[in-house]
Amino acid sequence: MTPNNDTNRSNGFSLVESISVVAILAILALIAIPLAGKIRPTTHQTKTQSSVSQLNTAIDLYLSNGGDLDTANTPNQVLARLKTRMNSASGSTFVGFTGSAIDQRLKAVTVGSDAEGVRAVYNKTRKKFEVTSEAVEGFRFELDENYEGNGIGEVETRNSGLFEYSNNSTWVWDYTDATKADPLELTAVTQTPVVNEIPVALYDPETPVGPETPELKKLLPPVFSLPPGDFELGNFPMSLEIINPNEAGKIVYGLVNEGSWGWNEYSGPIVISPGTQVVAYIESWRPQQYHNSSTTQALYDWNAKLRSPWFNVSENAISEEDGVASIEIKHDNNVDYFMESGLMVPEDSFIVQYRIAPLNGGPGSETGWLTYSMPFDVAAANYSAGFTVYAKVSSKFPGISESWVNDTSVSTFDPDNPPGSELEYTTNYLNLSDGDSFNIRDYVRVKSDPTEAVDWDKAFFTYTEAGANNPPNPADWHLSAFNSGNTVTVTEADRASFTGNSGDGIYKVYLARNGVPTFDDVLTIRISERAPAPGLSPPIFDPKGGYFHSSNFPLEVTLTDPNPPGRGKIVYTINGESNDYTGPITVEADTKVYAYIESLDTSKYSNSSTASEHYRLSVEPNGPWVWASKSEIEASTGSTTVYIGFTNQSHLSYEIQYQLRPLVPGEGAETAWTPYHGGFSVGAPQFPKGFEIASKIVPSDSAYSEIFGEVETVTTYVQLQAPTINSNVDSINAKNPEALITLENPNPSGTSEMAYRTQSLDGSQTSAWSTYSNPFIVKGSDFPEGVKIIAKATPLDPVYRESSESVKAISGKFFDIDITWKTIFILDSSGSMVTNDRLARLQSQVVAVISEFGEDDSFAIIDYDDSAAVISDWGPGTESRIQSAIASLSSMEAGGATNYHAALEAALSLAADDATQVIFLSDGLPFAPEASNPENTDGIVELVEDLISSGVERLDTIGFGLDSQILKDMASAGGGESVVISD
Repeated sequence: MTPNNDTNRSNGFSLVESISVVAILAILALIAIPLAGKIRPTTHQTKTQSSVSQLNTAIDLYLSNGGDLDTANTPNQVLARLKTRMNSASGSTFVGFTGSAIDQRLKAVTVGSDAEGVRAVYNKTRKKFEVTSEAVEGFRFELDENYEGNGIGEVETRNSGLFEYSNNSTWVWDYTDATKADPLELTAVTQTPVVNEIPVALYDPETPVGPETPELKKLLPPVFSLPPGDFELGNFPMSLEIINPNEAGKIVYGLVNEGSWGWNEYSGPIVISPGTQVVAYIESWRPQQYHNSSTTQALYDWNAKLRSPWFNVSENAISEEDGVASIEIKHDNNVDYFMESGLMVPEDSFIVQYRIAPLNGGPGSETGWLTYSMPFDVAAANYSAGFTVYAKVSSKFPGISESWVNDTSVSTFDPDNPPGSELEYTTNYLNLSDGDSFNIRDYVRVKSDPTEAVDWDKAFFTYTEAGANNPPNPADWHLSAFNSGNTVTVTEADRASFTGNSGDGIYKVYLARNGVPTFDDVLTIRISERAPAPGLSPPIFDPKGGYFHSSNFPLEVTLTDPNPPGRGKIVYTINGESNDYTGPITVEADTKVYAYIESLDTSKYSNSSTASEHYRLSVEPNGPWVWASKSEIEASTGSTTVYIGFTNQSHLSYEIQYQLRPLVPGEGAETAWTPYHGGFSVGAPQFPKGFEIASKIVPSDSAYSEIFGEVETVTTYVQLQAPTINSNVDSINAKNPEALITLENPNPSGTSEMAYRTQSLDGSQTSAWSTYSNPFIVKGSDFPEGVKIIAKATPLDPVYRESSESVKAISGKFFDIDITWKTIFILDSSGSMVTNDRLARLQSQVVAVISEFGEDDSFAIIDYDDSAAVISDWGPGTESRIQSAIASLSSMEAGGATNYHAALEAALSLAADDATQVIFLSDGLPFAPEASNPENTDGIVELVEDLISSGVERLDTIGFGLDSQILKDMASAGGGESVVISD
């Protein structure tokens, strides 16, 4: 299937428009010169001079592209014309800049004659803006976001310019000398940025040119064999030919890649990669007659465009009674393809859409675009004349364009006359002009056997109202003559009824089977007006021009006159010398031959057009080079997308072929040599031990042998799995002074070994990697606040890759305090605990330690600020109590003062007869709001002594960023430790 390209012109720039804009900007950049002979201009003067220069360039561009300023008398009227764009009628044949030439926001503002400084005036005779400092009324230019001046969004009819779209198949566009405006008048500009700034050209090299004299002719610029633009990544590298349209001069070119370039003399096709800009000009061989040409430049880049889908169709023809076709839509877009450009594309970025339409305008309803998720069925009952399925791949990711639309059709057939039967016909296209006679039966064949005669007792011609172009009057169609087998002569009436195709009539006549018209057996007839008799036809070259092997030169070329004898003679030109043709001519390599038919009676026949052929020496082809997007892939789940490119200096017809070979015999099947048609994917499961990609060129010319290119290797690897870390305890403290660590290797035996290291939870110490052989012990005395065990699997075989790291954390002491597991926690939640996340750190530590409590252990938690509250009463370390305590801890909020008295009194009130330890934590000095002296320490030590008297064995204090005497006194009275924890 071929992509469904939309050929309608849009309001955007065409290729040639883009080239025109870039060329204009390149010229502007090259001619930027300072204002000589004057003092340094003011900023206002510089801006005015620059604005005028830019506008005059826009006027030149507008006039040279068919515009007209004869009726524009004021600056704003001129600006309005520059803002218009070409209408569709003009744009359909015109090649060039069809859009507006200036910013839509630009307007001219009046400057009075008494104002100081320079101002712009408009010279209607010269059609130019000029700068003056005289005391006359003038203008300045400015941008206005809200300006709604005339010309914005308007279209106009324009004359054609130097280029028009071609009416022949040789070129996309034609060049003419019928210039519709004066050549560009380039005004000197400063390098000061202008108000209406235009983006600069991609690259602007200076073409070496000598001083021009008016009487010398300038050579035409070179032409590139490939139009500039964006291409599929799989098309690169591409071969580019630079063509010299002149008889004199040589091609000089440069390649701009990553900012570096240099001029080179062109000797043959060049290879370009994505992002390459090519600049070229023609250097004159005859400086006495010709100037060097201007510079041509083109950018070739990768088009981030999705690749089109294709179809798997169960049946290409189904019974019109009960037939069903199953449609599957597939595509080979993948993330790797787009990540090559640096685009980070999510896996779910591609959407496949489809729609169904009746075949040839037959019965049935056309659907809108639907999202494809799985294969679907289409019944002939809904499309009795057949149907067409259209599909495309769309992107949800910015920067990637949707694919071209592909389509597939399924026809229907009469079940009594299935495909291949004697009543299945095929017909040819018939093109006729007035006065032509024909018998329509000469164009009908039996599809299963074209040599078999049609049984006209079973088939006859008819017409149907379901066709796209129906006969308005069957009598005018000679249908009776068709079915009787008579010859028909085409008349003007046969084409007069159809409009919309330049006077040509396009009709469809259908064959009937058993009296029923069928849509798949149709003859299309185009009846067109006969064109006036043309001039003589140009001569025919044998062989045609092109690239030839060195053994073919000198080459013998024969010229043939295709016209009836006696009307003309052949005249040919080689190297500027013209001769009458008398027999075969001999040409050397790189020779261009021009020839035409000179009329012997100009009153009857005009000379033919000039034909030309170029005979060149081909360079021996080089083998392809192969590029793989990845050099190695993960064995179990990985895949790679391989794009095959080639470097071929020859212009022979050739085919690229490739072969895939397993690196390890038996680990995958070697493929046959396969023609290359674009990038494709190769997965590790196909070649679990890796593979090679071999390539070659197969020329179609038997004079050349196959040429093998390089071989690219893609290896596979296995990603090792991380070890499992086991510990007999989750905390190392007074209860569990050490932990026994074991590692388990989940990978196959002999593939890897395990390594480990230890790291303190606070990150202050980290050991070197050690090879694991036996279980090992970590001690709480070595890691007071806890330890991390870090382990990984390291490969013993190069085919494997090191695993990620496993980590297991084992907690230590509670803020450097040993836990007795019969503990009351008194926790500060005053306002200062928000500092440096103290409260969050405290909550985390308490959650970690109480999670280690068991049913034989007991705890309680007191939260205090201005006052104190028991948020977890005294009780065993059951799972339910621990979870309830964790929920209470998470609801703590910082605020208020630090009331030591209330906190200690709350501890005394607990029914905790078997409590052996109280841990008191604070980040501030005692502050009792109800006391006459807020910083009252009286009675605090006595409260600690009361706790000890009640049966508590020890009281420890923790100062969060606080080293205070009262906390030390409390710990001393409680027989415990006083610890300071830094922030």
